[in-house]
Amino acid sequence: MSMEKQEPSLEADEQSGSLLFQRVPQEIRNHIYAQLFSSIRLTFGFRWNGCTSRVAVKPAPHGFAFLHSCRRARLEINDSWLQYMLFSFEDPYEMLDHLSALPTEMLSKIRRVRVSGDQLAYTIFGEQELYPLAGALKLLPGLQLDQLTVVGLPEGRDSYNTLNGLIKGSGGWKTLRFVSPNSSMLGFEASRKVPFTDDTVVNDWEDWRESQPENWQAMLEARDGRDSHPSVTVYRAREPSHRSSRPIPRPSECVEYRQEPVQQLPGWNPDFVPEDPDLMGEGEKDKALLVVVKRGAGVDYQEKEDSPFVNGDLREHEHGSTWEEIGGPSLWANGGRVRDRQPPIVDDYNDPEEHVWTQRHFCKGLYGVHYDCHRDEC
Repeated sequence: MSMEKQEPSLEADEQSGSLLFQRVPQEIRNHIYAQLFSSIRLTFGFRWNGCTSRVAVKPAPHGFAFLHSCRRARLEINDSWLQYMLFSFEDPYEMLDHLSALPTEMLSKIRRVRVSGDQLAYTIFGEQELYPLAGALKLLPGLQLDQLTVVGLPEGRDSYNTLNGLIKGSGGWKTLRFVSPNSSMLGFEASRKVPFTDDTVVNDWEDWRESQPENWQAMLEARDGRDSHPSVTVYRAREPSHRSSRPIPRPSECVEYRQEPVQQLPGWNPDFVPEDPDLMGEGEKDKALLVVVKRGAGVDYQEKEDSPFVNGDLREHEHGSTWEEIGGPSLWANGGRVRDRQPPIVDDYNDPEEHVWTQRHFCKGLYGVHYDCHRDEC
């Protein structure tokens, strides 16, 4: 009877001789862990390749290397990495796919999320309904981010309405950073009422804008109370944006911006706001905007399962009230899931706050969409 030679089993090294664990206090080790994981982002989704197609993006492979290399460090860190890493989603669909699948206990530990400001487009039987980002967040009860970063689209009206909805009724974040690749969000021509026909029936939405940040500040104070000192600050880049991979603009790189109310001159139409030449003129429109919104002190900003409905709330959907019920890819296919059949690309970055400003963010077509967006004028 032959006997195979048995290899001796190797016990896990408890790192009892490691200088890191012998001489570095736990408090300092925790700080090291925080700095390490704060430099990492996990990216999910399909990044725009031009204006009409997208390519899959995979998270960089080194994100969890430290956890896999040291058992004792992994035990010390446990799931605390959730509060440090940046979770970056190329669109709201991916955000809902990934975050809604997490247990509430785990979801509530995530502190940093970045997502695009796209609306969700639900298509069935040839009919399409659009749902804003504020409504999508309602499907993530337990969410309580320190910081939510939303990257707006080139069409100013869309970005304005998205941000307006987030300030007015969304929860789940303590600080909101909304980035617009250009200044059109505060400079577009607006008309309060746009009739469907020549009769008196009007749309249930308003293509409108107010002077900012004064109006957003009042809106937030109505939610949180003036005594809690919520704040809305608008920053504008000093130089025009360019296609590149670079960090989201920081306030120190911008100038604080306040918009003056429209002058009520003779013949002034209260239902019309003209295009703002200071924001939309030659060399001015391509300057990025950063809006920083901070909830009031002591405000419970966690997204609640039974929170009040907002405009475009997905929980009112006729096919279900959770993303698991209504999130079938086939029903949302036309909203942003047009994808290239290219191999996935690895998310490459030096700073986790870098954002890839693609051709789509600078497209000058109608509503930011050209179907021939590789031409020079885009």
